Amino acid sequence: MLRSLVGSEMCIRDRGDMDALRLVLTLLSFYTAATTPTTYRAAAVEFAPERAPNASISISQARALQLRNLERFVPFIAAAKANHSHIIVFPEYGITGDGTTLEDADFSRDLATIFAEGIPSPDASTSLCGQTAHSKDYPVTRALACMAQKFEIVLAANMLDVVPCTVGRAGCSDGRHQYNTAVVFDQTGALAAKYYKKHLYGKESQALDPGPDNQTTVFESSFGVRFGILICFDLVFELEPPREIRHWLFPTDWVNFAPHLRGERSVDAQRIWSFLHQKSLIASNYGGFGREASGSGIWDRGEALADFYNPSTHPESKLLIADVKIDP
Repeated sequence: MLRSLVGSEMCIRDRGDMDALRLVLTLLSFYTAATTPTTYRAAAVEFAPERAPNASISISQARALQLRNLERFVPFIAAAKANHSHIIVFPEYGITGDGTTLEDADFSRDLATIFAEGIPSPDASTSLCGQTAHSKDYPVTRALACMAQKFEIVLAANMLDVVPCTVGRAGCSDGRHQYNTAVVFDQTGALAAKYYKKHLYGKESQALDPGPDNQTTVFESSFGVRFGILICFDLVFELEPPREIRHWLFPTDWVNFAPHLRGERSVDAQRIWSFLHQKSLIASNYGGFGREASGSGIWDRGEALADFYNPSTHPESKLLIADVKIDP
């Protein structure tokens, strides 16, 4: 009888422990759900950079111009960080400027070389902000890395990369490949991703080389979101983006009202692509030509979470910030 009572007491105690355990697990699941982020905060900058006055600019002058444009990035990055943004995107040609001012001309191949620098390969384990034996070879890259590190933000921008090649091999005609390049730095200043524009627009093909057709660049951010990258005209040809990549960065210098693009503004093209493919798109456009190129936005499956279009002919810069759902 005593054994029976002890056994019953033990069973009751075990059930109590199980009930307590279930309660703890339930509370833990609620806590986890409450503390697991469901959104991230994105910033996109429509930016009007300084441009080269003419094609006779020297390498040192071109570097100084780019560093001046980077100094003008700082207030936008600071404002985005003050608003708790996780990532910020700057436009295509936002550092170099798009061509020259006096001639209002596109980059020639030689002028693009003057503005290009050899960008290192991505390496998440190494900050590019520190001084090394090679950092003097990529001052613009290093400056971007230091900005990302200083403000502890994921920073995406656009540069020109130059890669030596052997004449006569792999389409190499002059000893170098030159690429319109998106770069992404994590909060430590490490280069997380580098993407070459695949579909060059207009006279751009006279100055630059297209990126590989089979190139798909994806990186995982420190806040747990995986991103793909497209640059400008690539958007028109990205008809089947990878299903598993829902979030995309899009630096652009769009040509608004182009007849072969149905006369769409950049914001129209961004909204349509985001809706058709059910993706989020953080689009940062070139602000230096007014309405000819303007139109930036943060989009989620066709919905404008934040967008901007400058209808005037005057250059204008604008910061957009919005919360984006991590999962659909």
